[in-house]
Amino acid sequence: MTMALLAAGFSMRNSRRGGVAQSIAAGVAAGFGLFVLDRITGEFGEAGTLPVWLAAWVPTAAGLLLALALLLHLEDG
Repeated sequence: MTMALLAAGFSMRNSRRGGVAQSIAAGVAAGFGLFVLDRITGEFGEAGTLPVWLAAWVPTAAGLLLALALLLHLEDG
């Protein structure tokens, strides 16, 4: 659900205004950033440095907050 909301935020821009390449690059970078955050928190959870429930939910919550902020920013104008 988080990745779908994130993709919706990056695909909402009008392609007539230009900047399609930057939008695609930002979407790929955001997805890669969430992937890296997921791997880092997973490793901390496995090592016992971070509680397992926190390691599992931090990437999801961060992605959801990023997606909602992007959607609210684009919809508000």
